[in-house]
Amino acid sequence: MSENVNIYFKCKGRMYTLVMKTSGENITLSMLVGRICTKLGLDESKVKLQLRYNAVLLGSTEEIYICDDEDVGVYISSGENNRRYVLYVEVITPPELPEQLSRVEVINKSSVGKNYAELDPKEDEMRDNAAIVLCECEEQGTEPKEAIVEVDDTQDAEIGSQDESMDIHDDRGDEYVEPPPVVEAGRFKKEWEDGIGLILRQEFPSRAALQEVVDKGAFANSFGYVIKKSDKERYLLTCAKESCAWRIRATNIRNTSIYSIRKYNKMHTCTRLSKSKTRMRKRKGTPELVAALLHDIFPGQMETPVPKVIMELVQTKLGVKISYSTALRGKRQAICDLKVVPDTPELVFMSDRNSSLIKGIRNVYFAAHHGYCIWHLSQNVKGHATNVNRDVVAWRFMELSRVYTMAEFEREYRIFKLRYPSAANYLEDTTVKEKWARCCFRGQRYNLDTSNCVESLNSVFLNARKYSLIPMLDAIMSKISVWFNEHRKEAASGSNENKLVPLVENYLHDLWVEAEKLKVTELNTFQLEYNVRGSEGKEYFVNLLLKTCSCKVFDIQKYPCVHALAGFIAFESDTTRTRSMEIHELVSKYYWAEMWALAYYRTIYLVPDKSQWDIPDEIKALKRDPWYDEMKNAKRIYDQLEEVGMMEGIPKRCPCGGRILDKISENDGDKGKRYYQCNVYKNDGLHIRKLWDKAMEEEVTNLREEVDTHHKKIQSLEYYQEEMRSELKGNGKETQKLKELVAHLAEKMRSELVAH
Repeated sequence: MSENVNIYFKCKGRMYTLVMKTSGENITLSMLVGRICTKLGLDESKVKLQLRYNAVLLGSTEEIYICDDEDVGVYISSGENNRRYVLYVEVITPPELPEQLSRVEVINKSSVGKNYAELDPKEDEMRDNAAIVLCECEEQGTEPKEAIVEVDDTQDAEIGSQDESMDIHDDRGDEYVEPPPVVEAGRFKKEWEDGIGLILRQEFPSRAALQEVVDKGAFANSFGYVIKKSDKERYLLTCAKESCAWRIRATNIRNTSIYSIRKYNKMHTCTRLSKSKTRMRKRKGTPELVAALLHDIFPGQMETPVPKVIMELVQTKLGVKISYSTALRGKRQAICDLKVVPDTPELVFMSDRNSSLIKGIRNVYFAAHHGYCIWHLSQNVKGHATNVNRDVVAWRFMELSRVYTMAEFEREYRIFKLRYPSAANYLEDTTVKEKWARCCFRGQRYNLDTSNCVESLNSVFLNARKYSLIPMLDAIMSKISVWFNEHRKEAASGSNENKLVPLVENYLHDLWVEAEKLKVTELNTFQLEYNVRGSEGKEYFVNLLLKTCSCKVFDIQKYPCVHALAGFIAFESDTTRTRSMEIHELVSKYYWAEMWALAYYRTIYLVPDKSQWDIPDEIKALKRDPWYDEMKNAKRIYDQLEEVGMMEGIPKRCPCGGRILDKISENDGDKGKRYYQCNVYKNDGLHIRKLWDKAMEEEVTNLREEVDTHHKKIQSLEYYQEEMRSELKGNGKETQKLKELVAHLAEKMRSELVAH
């Protein structure tokens, strides 16, 4: 099927043509109806189209109607050589409402039915005292069927006095007659504004951003909406009540993810009472909605209330009940929105086995992966090896961590444990394989560092680390600014033909010679699956579409291995192929030269001298509250106690320095419960108050862990003791041999002396 689809349709006796610049599989009914309405100049929201065609080649004279996307797909695929059946389009308009009574046309040039504004200037007398009769006649000269009479109540005082003079001789003239009560017609609230405040041509970075704004306005102003149409080109929202005129129509700007508002009717013509019957009742709050609300209430703040308080805020501000998990995810989303580096599973942190680093990363980046630096871990493994060359143990461990397949890793790890049991015990007791083994790591562990960047930074800033905080930061920014400029020039110096970074480009260049010599068998032309025989004689399965190879180098490194490169060479040499592929499409985007240049395109500016700072007066007037230092000091002590484990079990002391008391609560909520709490306890999060049961459970758990630790130490000591015994036994045998040798020499010397 060609890329463009030509459609011929007939409407009201005229033929039209359409060119859909997309493949037939992507054409939907809403897309086709929208293009036809645009071609005919019709408002899609005010008309309905009925589509049908005659499939004469099927031998049937009956018409086939198009009702959904499946029918559209059948119609598109029914053509041969881009020639399809003519599509018949019938435009159906809803019945028009009767005109308002004030708009009745003048019949027979009579003033009957005229508006006040339509009367001639000479008819002032009639205008003041007229009784307007509105009627509708079928033909000229016929009697009106109905007449609606409206009497003008604004008659002046003179006419009233004339009426009184006419009835002056009436017997009831002196009797007071109460006028009839004025009955006002009940008026329903006709229109009301949605409160969102959009404007035409307003742009949003994505469709999700637009829906977030509409969601927030819908919950805040208590109305429901439905998504009528949502595809790659349009986004149409209407009120949940079908008769309401509220609607938003946004279109996608070509080659971007931006959506622009093209039609917007902000007035609702329905009532909120109809909301209970709509699907709005089924709509629930989302983490994005919670995050947007937190940004409005706490702009730019990382510290937001706890989830239970957030649940109450959402209920109060938006009238929506959310779950605890939704509030927690919204709180985390709000924190992620404020970060320079967003929280994503693609993010990977590599560090030493430092508990503070691990805890800090886990608290800030929930979805990111964390792994251990192999070099640092190898030095720890090296220190726990005994009776062997420790440098060899470190080298063996680093080679083990770089294995790609699980089968090979299990085999090599089993050999490592047999050869170096003490080092293997240290690994199993303190780490998990997912943190250091390349084949077990769950994240994308890119490995293009030519050196240990952390240690390199330490050596570069060796002198700057001796400075105080502000000068040290200035020195770091100055050096990084120089590096960014150098890398920016290096990234821009390459040719447009070089799509990859130099390291990967050179790697594939050197690998090409070996890849051309491998035997390749094509398994599936459409899925681009190949079987490649390696240089060592093993068979490897390669899938270029999924970017995988059974050797796992392609999967983990994210650039082609020698087997994948051999498959690509076979694909390029196939003259019957119907698709094209470039080598850089098989490489992760993070290895593209374009992404390399984007990483350094921003300029890092240095902070000017303090004498050039222009500090606003409102910032100068700010003063730090005295309780801030107390809270900061208490928080520091709390973290220190928690880090060393003093906050678990029975607490030893409070971070504030207060004594820990064993008290029984007398409050109504927890009366009779036993607590460990500070003698100056305040509910501010900086003082200890812990249930006695929980403290005892933690204390027992800590004691069990200590017992297990001591038991492991005893086992290790017994192991070392056994080794020492075996060594002593061996030394004893050698000592016995030496004694025998000395005795033999002594006897020999004695015999020689006797002989002399």
